[in-house]
Amino acid sequence: MFQLINSLIRIYELKSICLSLLLFFTPFLSNWENCLMGSALDSSDWCGTATLVGEDFWFDIEDYEIEEKIGNLVAQNVKAVDVEMGFVEYETFLNPQPLVSTLVKVVNEAHQAGLKVFEYVAGFELLTENIDKKTNSTYQDHPEWIQRDLQGNPAVFGEELGFWVGEATESAWVTPLAPEWRSQYLSNIAAIAATGVDGIYIDIPFWVVYYPNQNGDPTWGSFDNYTVNEFISRYGHNPPLDKSEFSLENPIFIEWLEFRISIIQEFFADVSITAKAINPEIKIIAESWLPQGIYGLFSGADPYYLYDYLDVVTYEFSIEGFAEAFTQDLWLYQTVKDLLYRALDHDHPSWVLDYGVYPDDSALLAAEHVLFGTNFWETKGPRMVDTVGLDYRRELFSWIDQFSPYLYGEWEIANPIAVYYSPQTRNFVYSLESILNPIIECDEGVYVDQFYGAYEEYIGGHHDYEMYGFAGMLLRSHIPTRIITSRDLSNLESLNVELLILPDVAAMNGTEVKFIQDFAAKKPVIATADSSLYYHNGTTREDFALATLFGVSSQENLSEIVRKDNCTYISERIGEQFFVDLMHGQTTQAETIRQDFLNNILLPTGYTSILSTDAPTSVLMNPYTNGETTIIRAVNFVGTDEYYQYPEEQMFSISLLDPCDHQWKSNESLRVHYGSIIIAEENGLTVLGEFISNFSPTNWLIVGTIIGGGTALLIGVVVIVIVIKKKKKQQ
Repeated sequence: MFQLINSLIRIYELKSICLSLLLFFTPFLSNWENCLMGSALDSSDWCGTATLVGEDFWFDIEDYEIEEKIGNLVAQNVKAVDVEMGFVEYETFLNPQPLVSTLVKVVNEAHQAGLKVFEYVAGFELLTENIDKKTNSTYQDHPEWIQRDLQGNPAVFGEELGFWVGEATESAWVTPLAPEWRSQYLSNIAAIAATGVDGIYIDIPFWVVYYPNQNGDPTWGSFDNYTVNEFISRYGHNPPLDKSEFSLENPIFIEWLEFRISIIQEFFADVSITAKAINPEIKIIAESWLPQGIYGLFSGADPYYLYDYLDVVTYEFSIEGFAEAFTQDLWLYQTVKDLLYRALDHDHPSWVLDYGVYPDDSALLAAEHVLFGTNFWETKGPRMVDTVGLDYRRELFSWIDQFSPYLYGEWEIANPIAVYYSPQTRNFVYSLESILNPIIECDEGVYVDQFYGAYEEYIGGHHDYEMYGFAGMLLRSHIPTRIITSRDLSNLESLNVELLILPDVAAMNGTEVKFIQDFAAKKPVIATADSSLYYHNGTTREDFALATLFGVSSQENLSEIVRKDNCTYISERIGEQFFVDLMHGQTTQAETIRQDFLNNILLPTGYTSILSTDAPTSVLMNPYTNGETTIIRAVNFVGTDEYYQYPEEQMFSISLLDPCDHQWKSNESLRVHYGSIIIAEENGLTVLGEFISNFSPTNWLIVGTIIGGGTALLIGVVVIVIVIKKKKKQQ
């Protein structure tokens, strides 16, 4: 079997080589050509409607155990399961056949039960357990495979890396350019694909940027021989080999950043070609960690640049205490991120791996994710294969399955304001500044007690914060909100975008400039700060490319607000100010900024929302339409706080100008607890489906009292025992 698989790989090597020549250019080409029909999801694709969980299996599992596990998953209303067999171990990497044989049994049993299966495979990490008792490991056998920092230090870690690396375990991170490793990896991918599995899930393949004993300083690796030599072969000169060369003013550093991205693209292209040559229907799924911050550039695995090579991206996000530690401001940020994920994935599904603790916080996570368009992976932190409760899972997935036609498929946000996100701006204008001079320090703001080793979560430059802030202000104002990327620019009219916001979109190419000018000829544009002042690669222009549209030159002493025709230019970064105030817990100042934006900037543009409500600002909602029906999806965060994720039920009025028949429809007394789907019918608006909420909140005061009281009682008993023993000794 493996000889046949290797033969197939060789057949497709030429195809892979030819494809790789286009990899660098395809993101820019596809931006303008792949989006003519909008970005709605294909409801026939199982990935787009999947309810997701993980489950442990092992190579010597008994047949009856497989049958029992699959039966339990079906009973829990699971539609797709991440099978974790152990394709992360060095020994397994070299000899996958025992796991492959068992996977065949799992796949067959799952398919008979109507369950989709995707197999977990490590990206560039290989683990060797009991390293103190072994003479063979990735690093010991193949030090040439290992990623390196500038000083040649290897990307090899122990248990300090994270909970998944046990005591006396080696975690070695390889370069995808090591030919022997890559050949074996693709052979393993082919063997897994041949089992009939529905998907292959590749866990966080990235360039390591933090190495042991570096005092937290990042490196833009890898600087191993394979990677450096490949760069030289393509560009004809060395990469930047000294920290002093890490500058966005240095064109070689820009080449290096682009090279790191292209290598990850090529890796996924080879994985996809290999797997789909054997199983054309298989889905290639990748996990992405913190892509919304600078980590997307750090890792090289930014979903925006991987769109053409993946079927699904899974976004992992975790904070200290997980969802139970969210505040209402963090829930707003979480919702903005879901809108961003949908923008990055365009017409592909977006899976989100968040970690709950109890049903109440997990339910709010689920409500927020599915009602804002992403697929929910139910688990309990920190593992991917746990649950906060089987009864809860069964009820949750039953609800999602019942209302799936109103959650996934041909739904678009109705008549939105679009906020433009530009990875090029983040990467080539603000990336280094955001690291050297972070807008929010790691020891300040509402994140301090919540983050789970993820400072990169909110390392971002001015553009990121400006985007977060504008999207957040719009959502809190109950204005239909959509985040877009360059893939959507040619489609703004068919998406019924009513107004376009350029939140310090500094880097633009000529095509982007033209689309924005054409849009501004018909509808309003709001632009801030350095929008269009840089070329696509971060090189500074002499003036704004949109100077004529703005009615102002970058060479002038810029006044705070300039209005010309359909364009409003703002020299200040008001979105960033709003977001930073929220993250510092300064809600009063943030609210003042939001009100000033609505009254003094948005209102004068002539914009009128199709949605009107007196709901509190922490009830977030968006209207959606499929051209025949209009719905509103709403999520309620009122009353939530750290360690209390049980929202207070809200009653409010709401009116909607239905884009399907252009009639105003309303309801004076809508009730929402966790969340709701509200449907526009002939006679008004009614709640179609109330999100599950029939469980008791976790009362952390009581929990703390019980724990504290139990601890005090235990201490008291110990003291009494000690006193008695001393008295006996004295006697």
